[in-house]
Parts: sequence; C-alpha cells; structure tokens
Amino acid sequence: MASTNATGKFFVSVSALTPGVTYTAEDFQQIRFIEITDVGSLPESGTQDNMVSYNTIDKEVSSKSKGVANAGDGSLEVAHNPNDKGQDAIRAHAATSYLYATAHELPNAPNAGSTGTVRYNLARIGGPANGGGGVDDFIVDTYALGFTDQRQVEVKLQAGVAPTNNTVPSIDGEAEVGKVLSVKHGTWNSVTPDVSYSYQWKVDGADVANATGETYTIEAGASGKTISCKVTATNQFGSLEVDSSATAAVS
Repeated sequence: MASTNATGKFFVSVSALTPGVTYTAEDFQQIRFIEITDVGSLPESGTQDNMVSYNTIDKEVSSKSKGVANAGDGSLEVAHNPNDKGQDAIRAHAATSYLYATAHELPNAPNAGSTGTVRYNLARIGGPANGGGGVDDFIVDTYALGFTDQRQVEVKLQAGVAPTNNTVPSIDGEAEVGKVLSVKHGTWNSVTPDVSYSYQWKVDGADVANATGETYTIEAGASGKTISCKVTATNQFGSLEVDSSATAAVS
C-alpha cells in the first residue's frame, strides 16, 4: 500500500559524531536526536551506485561494474520558524564542517504499539539558502545534506517499548555553595528517535522545587548535603526514570 510523507518526522543529532566509525542500527538508536518541525520537503537518501564502464577492442558491448557508491545528496526545506529548537540546531550544525546523524521516521506504523520505519544516515550539512519569492510565498530555509561515509541504515517496523538506559547520568561541577552543576543525561536506547528528557534535581534525595533544568546552582541550604539528579527519558511508548550518582557533601 502506498503512503505519503504526511505526518512523518525528521530529526538531526544534537551533537557531532566521530568520523571513520561505521554506525549500526543499535548505535543510531543510542544517539540523542532533536526533531526539526515545519519540514516542507525532505532530502533524497539511499545508495546511488556508480556504474562504471570499460570498453575493450574484442567486445561489441561495454563491460560494467559497480564503482564507489554515493549515499545520497539532497535538500531539506523548512518553513522558517525562529522558535523551533530543531531548526536552531541544524542552523548551528550547518555553520560547521562536522559530521552529524539524521533520522527520518516514516508514518507507516501499522498500529499504536509499533514504530514506523526509521532511516538513519550520516551527513555533512550546508546552508541555509533563504528563499525569495513574492508576497504570497512562504519564508523558507533550504539546507544541503550530503550523506556520507556509509550506506543508509533502515530499521523496519518494531514493537514499541519505552527507552532503556545504557549509561547512568552523571553530574559535572564542584559541590560548593554558589557553584553551578550540570547533568550529563547518560546514554539511552530508543526504538524511535523521538525522545524527550526531563530533569529533577535532588538534595539528600529530596526534590528541589523548580529545579528542573540541565543545570542547578547550589543554594546555601544544601551545605553538608549531597546532590543528585533524576533524568526521565520519554518516547511515545513510555518513560524510564534513572537517578545519577550523588555528589560529595556540599562544602
């Protein structure tokens, strides 16, 4: 049955990836992605094999073989949205020469308990080119995506499950009153790239009111106590909460 791209989702990795590594489906499912919204046109992806020919004097028809394959090149067009964090991310990525991951989740899930097909790629990102046009045209940004280094990894439909944790969250910073701590959210595995994270800071195991960001400034009342952070990973199939290890006693 044919289907359209409507209600599909496109994501880019939050951070740059390591070049020279061949990423498996399991590797891609541990990458932290952010969704890009207001996508109007998706880039073409998938392997494009270069067929090379060789002519010899003793043959009437050329001999052909596969040369070096191209993982794909395409353009991602979005309706300009200054409030979209995904567009902020890809705009920042495009200003670098680093390697990033993309994920395209197709809207072909057969039921609410299944994922859609997900296509993962590695890409260099350029742009954006800003659209012109007339008074009735939308303001659009177009990014060039050069898929590179390896063939597209396509993950077929999977049973939907909540995220699982691979590496426990940890805390960076000095445990001193007035200092700012930050939480590293750890590594997680998710069958869908559409994962959100929330945070709750704790002092001696008790929740700190309104301390729900990725950083926390240590207050005087925490002196002599330990600090930890609970990270909750959520996808459409469920959530998992994991506490970081605690700091030393605050000085």
